[in-house]
Amino acid sequence: MKSKAISRNVIVVIVVVVILAGVAAYLAQFYLAPPSSSGAGKTLTVNIYIGVNKTTSSNPQDYGRYLIVQLPANATFKAGEQVQIILHNNDTFPNPHVLAIYLNGNFVTTVQANAMSTGSVTVTLQAGTYTISCQIYCGAYHLVVGKMQNVMLLSVS
Repeated sequence: MKSKAISRNVIVVIVVVVILAGVAAYLAQFYLAPPSSSGAGKTLTVNIYIGVNKTTSSNPQDYGRYLIVQLPANATFKAGEQVQIILHNNDTFPNPHVLAIYLNGNFVTTVQANAMSTGSVTVTLQAGTYTISCQIYCGAYHLVVGKMQNVMLLSVS
């Protein structure tokens, strides 16, 4: 009779210890993470907007398309960090906008968004200057440097 009571108590103690260990491990991931003063480990977000300036023409194909890059306030980009690049295509142009991303003139990747939608890509940064260029003809400003070609994205140290 006594051995059944002991084994039942042992099982209860083991179950309680396992549950407490699980809860402690779960909470440790939030409270025991190493502090980061540089922001390392977090993914920054860079937004790119494709806008349409309808004041340049009455023909929709001639509307002045342009890229607007919006960086996080006071952001400094360091090699090894990850950046999520989000393309907001606020254009009704029927084709998708596809932007090539370059590092110091060398192709890295692309990001694409259909009309009135978004697309994104995550890039692990290397030192240098990142630029973007539109890859699909989209109207009068498509080939204009600084509007749709060779637009400064960000700089990494």
